Amino acid sequence: MLFETETGQTKAELSLRRERRNWDLRVDSITPMQKFEQYKQSQEFQLFGIGDNGKTVFSMNHDSRMGENVEEFVISADSCRKYKSYTFTCHAQTKGGYLVLGRTDGGVALYDAIMKSENASCVIDGYPGPVNSIDVAANGSMIAWTTPNFVFFTCPSPENWEKGHKAPKPKVLKLCIRPEDQTAHEDSFALEEETVRGFWQPVKFDAATAKDEDGLMEREIISYSGKVQMRWNVRQAKAAWQALNDGEPDAPAVFFGAAHVLENNVFRHMTVMDDLDIVALEGEIVRSLHF
Repeated sequence: MLFETETGQTKAELSLRRERRNWDLRVDSITPMQKFEQYKQSQEFQLFGIGDNGKTVFSMNHDSRMGENVEEFVISADSCRKYKSYTFTCHAQTKGGYLVLGRTDGGVALYDAIMKSENASCVIDGYPGPVNSIDVAANGSMIAWTTPNFVFFTCPSPENWEKGHKAPKPKVLKLCIRPEDQTAHEDSFALEEETVRGFWQPVKFDAATAKDEDGLMEREIISYSGKVQMRWNVRQAKAAWQALNDGEPDAPAVFFGAAHVLENNVFRHMTVMDDLDIVALEGEIVRSLHF
């Protein structure tokens, strides 16, 4: 279902199937093909999605002006990729349409044009999985992702996104909680066995770059565990990553963030424009948190 969040008006309600008789597509997740595309006033939608329990990646273009009688949308053969060796769990897109996919084996795969080639431009692997959530900076310069127990951060180069280059894989920085905060707020953090995703809620960059203005950069990386909001400063995280990637002596492989305790457990959150994070709390409470 596609709907306008400002008015609540339904734009389209579609069932999806592939270009083959009696071959339905089970949709796991779906997002705009370009980051922040949902903020634009348009009747046309370009979307990426994951389906079939993580085995299919698909794209679709839909014009809601086609009419309310369009109940079925057919995914053509050249608009989906079915994988046997990998299972994808989550995805995120840059403003330019590059796609990053998280996998059950812990791999993070970068694609410049997945519908033209099923092979990733770069796979950042060697870390525990599954990848539960992932986000990417608007220009593709940073990626953050979570597993059940960890939050990771890296800065891919432009060559990592494009096929045909032999750029080395970027090092990976672990985003952590300060030991003193872990001790002080011990009763406020989530217990892994009590949540579907493990210790961490999805990680997200702030949405400062949603505006169509030059020179904007993300400033915060945000995630939650139980009642605790964790925020990592982007500028400082990039500096720590650069030292690690350059192989500087004694460069730490971890970077600590700031902890803030809320009144209830957080079940879901979404960063939006104007420096806001919309959070759903225990007890059907929704709050808007300013950075």
